[in-house]
Amino acid sequence: MQATTHSVLPGIFVAFMAVLALGTPPVLAVLCCRRSKHALRWILVGAICFVVGAMLMEPLGNQLLLGVFSAINQSLPLYGLYTCLVAGFFEETTRLVGLGILCRGGKGNTALTGIAYGVGFGGVEALLLGGVAVAINIGALLQAYTQPGSVQPAQLAELAELLPGVERMAGILLHIALSVLAWLVVTKRLAGWFYLVAVALRAVASAPAALYQMGAFGRAGSTMWLYEALVVALALGIAGIVWYLFKKYGKAAAAENTAP
Repeated sequence: MQATTHSVLPGIFVAFMAVLALGTPPVLAVLCCRRSKHALRWILVGAICFVVGAMLMEPLGNQLLLGVFSAINQSLPLYGLYTCLVAGFFEETTRLVGLGILCRGGKGNTALTGIAYGVGFGGVEALLLGGVAVAINIGALLQAYTQPGSVQPAQLAELAELLPGVERMAGILLHIALSVLAWLVVTKRLAGWFYLVAVALRAVASAPAALYQMGAFGRAGSTMWLYEALVVALALGIAGIVWYLFKKYGKAAAAENTAP
């Protein structure tokens, strides 16, 4: 009975994490659309901007920059720092441009614009990355169930800890927070240099992934939970910073720039 329970638990964990990773974006999208008839457009623009910035421009920029500055590849710490800064630059620039288009002419003068945009921006990332990870882990579980002995219980536990649910939810929170920050900038509630703050915050949020690629967390289950905890902590911290800025400057008139 104990062995049967142990063999079933990874499957339950996969299903639960799949719901978190793939179910959260649609639920948030519906909630936004219930608040405004324009929310679907904001969400779609956010999703398109993520694809353009993170999946098209960033890889192209990497090829060009690494081709010119090939020495970056020779130093692992330098390459890790580079990947964080590049992610921050391309994502936040695209985010700012997209929200600038939505808010031009005095449109989008509500915080829901930034929130819905963030749901689209982070939601499509969660669906794409989370979907791939869930598919890989389902495949591993099916192999374990259909070919007993091919995957050891310890490997299943490790796979479960690598599932994308918690990390994808933290990612959505991060993108919503940074989209609200960009909204504060494009509506001139915050000074333009806060764009650089957004780039820096996004770079910091990318640090766990860079450290993971450098082997700082290893592959053991306990260290992977440390990785996940760091991802969540950074997302919550950045969300807290943006919440503070929103509470202080979010209610200012769009035409005014009250930030220092």
